[in-house]
Amino acid sequence: PLEERRTQAVLTRRGLDVKTAEELGRLDQAAIDRVRDEAWPEVASADELHDALLVTGAMTEAEGRRGRTGEDGEGWGRYFEELVRTGRATTLQTEPRLWIAAERLPLLAAVFPGAPGEPAVVAPERERAKAWVREDALRELVRGRLEVVGPTTSAALARALGIPSSDVDFALGALEHEGFVLRGRF
Repeated sequence: PLEERRTQAVLTRRGLDVKTAEELGRLDQAAIDRVRDEAWPEVASADELHDALLVTGAMTEAEGRRGRTGEDGEGWGRYFEELVRTGRATTLQTEPRLWIAAERLPLLAAVFPGAPGEPAVVAPERERAKAWVREDALRELVRGRLEVVGPTTSAALARALGIPSSDVDFALGALEHEGFVLRGRF
């Protein structure tokens, strides 16, 4: 099916005039904003925040502190503190500071070698058993981020994760090759 979609895309592009082809990859800003809003996690408990951290791979501390809780608007700080108390999450001491689930520690260690978590946590044994190659870890970190931010730019991903743009471009290229992401202009 993936090859068929690519073949159809190539055939479609060949038959289009230049102006139509340019418009094909353009995304509407209202649609982008709606997708971004719908993609961002809804969190109403520490367990839901833990699930969100597992999906995203990492979330900036600032994003977590302003997370939508529904009624009180104080963010997800209290949920994160509960996860920290139970050894299920930590803050990776990078710039920006990243909230991560304990299960994601080996993945993030491959991306940020030597960056400590505060407080120190131990990843579950099944997660420690996997040896991450940095390129694979970058791809999975960017994949997780894309799951919750919707359409975005490589520069925005690099800023949010605190990694070089070249690393994000590499990861996006690998994800594009898989058919997970598409390029667009917006």
